[in-house]
Amino acid sequence: MKANFVVRETVPGDFAAVNSLLKKAGMLQKGISRVAFSRILSRNKRFCLVATDNSKVVGTVFGFDDVLTLHVSKLAVDKAYRRKGIGRELMEELVRRSKELGLEIEFVFLHVAKKNKGAVALYRSMGFEDRNRVYRFMDI
Repeated sequence: MKANFVVRETVPGDFAAVNSLLKKAGMLQKGISRVAFSRILSRNKRFCLVATDNSKVVGTVFGFDDVLTLHVSKLAVDKAYRRKGIGRELMEELVRRSKELGLEIEFVFLHVAKKNKGAVALYRSMGFEDRNRVYRFMDI
């Protein structure tokens, strides 16, 4: 399957699709409430992204900054769409947005389970370094 995906900001209407994707990826047991989802979007407007293939949400990532650091949370890609560059594009778009906004981000931090070999390989290929289960990307 060839993916023709587009990365865009997450909108409230993406709630069900993002929730489903995160549950299928094993990142949420019960799912996220609509209220929590709305709070995440309002607090992190430019750093909540989805990848879509036509209108189907096939990837998602949440990011937030604390002035000097960009934190990455909940990067997930639908199983049928993995290894097509979607996760990489979502991550790269987060970095692009931080630069466009003129943020003085020095580091990107994320947590990943070492058993998640696909994600670990992606992050390493992007320049992240293993720091006791925290991957840090320094060249921003």
